[in-house]
Amino acid sequence: MKPFEKLLGDNIAIAVSGGSDSMVLLYLLKDWVKETNKTLLVYTFDHNLRKESKEEAFFVKKYCKKNCIRHKTINWIDSKPHSGIQEKARIARYYRLSSQCKEDSIKLLFVAHHADDLAETVAMRLLSKSRLDGLAPIPLMRKYNDIIIARPFLSIHKSSIISFANKHDIKFRSDPSNYNTAFTRIKMRVLLAQNQLLKRELLSSEKVFRSLRTKLNYQMILAFKDHVKYQKEGYFIIKKSPFIKYPEFLNFKFLNLCLLKIGSKNYPPRTKNLKKILQLIKQENNIRFTVSGCIIAIRKKDFLIIREFSNINESIVLKPNSSAVWDKKHRVINKSNKTEYIINALGTKGWNQIKNNVKKDLSNLPFSVKITLPSFNTLDGLVSVPHLKVWKSLKEKRDISVCLED
Repeated sequence: MKPFEKLLGDNIAIAVSGGSDSMVLLYLLKDWVKETNKTLLVYTFDHNLRKESKEEAFFVKKYCKKNCIRHKTINWIDSKPHSGIQEKARIARYYRLSSQCKEDSIKLLFVAHHADDLAETVAMRLLSKSRLDGLAPIPLMRKYNDIIIARPFLSIHKSSIISFANKHDIKFRSDPSNYNTAFTRIKMRVLLAQNQLLKRELLSSEKVFRSLRTKLNYQMILAFKDHVKYQKEGYFIIKKSPFIKYPEFLNFKFLNLCLLKIGSKNYPPRTKNLKKILQLIKQENNIRFTVSGCIIAIRKKDFLIIREFSNINESIVLKPNSSAVWDKKHRVINKSNKTEYIINALGTKGWNQIKNNVKKDLSNLPFSVKITLPSFNTLDGLVSVPHLKVWKSLKEKRDISVCLED
């Protein structure tokens, strides 16, 4: 657990389903937090997809009560998708868990992914012809929705976890969907269980892919660092010249990074879309188009990547003396001791309100940049945008500050 000790606040959390992996991790964490004088909170996410799930959540709750550990069950009560259910359930799970962490002032969430999960995911990515970034798929730690997700079991095999559970008499529940071969991932799990050599080779390959990705990231930074500006309003200005000079795979990698950053997406665009973008960048025509939640505005010698306003649906209530990351890029800090703000995209309505109040041109920014900036609504109905420096006209006291996340 040493790699995670510096990340600890007063509280840490763990996602526990009741299966062998998460129950063993909970068993280990409950003693570790006592040694470090921390508080442990257990979350069980009930997808409400199986009749057994409520019993599994109760099983975890009962274990936590016996060991004097705080426990919360989080229910997925939204309407369920008819296709791609495993992937959509995973996205819902992480979003709800991370949101609950924020509510409970927790910065670090443990999950029990292990080496077999990693091998399965690499195999699935190979089958789907994933690019290099997708072939090193599960990091030891990653930041999601302003919460650090930690996976201490990533180098440990499932068989070792089961052996530990049996040795220490750790009770757990088995999810029957883990044996449902209607899912492609489960078919892959069965295949790898029958072919340990293939599993080892996939894990070895993942290390190679990870190392290669790190080296390519370094080369990408060297190639583009003098040709791109990341503006404080959260958009890129990028020169065209490197895209003519450098190979296609490096251009794709850089475009992916920019589009994910500005578009606030979890997954990159398809290769065919990247090829079309690259073709348009190399032309001299002025053109604008949308892709991956972004507007790309191509000019003669450079182009802009701007957040697409119609793609933003995030709204955050920012309590006094707190901060949050809005749209995955703007760190917003509320310095007030009493005022609560609602953070939204400024939009055309907010921009018109500002123009009516200020009575002058506030910025030479492109219009599509202005309307995607975070705005702050107070109870008196005024809209404030620190990036445009209109506070003196709308609100005397500067309660809010904004900076870009790295």
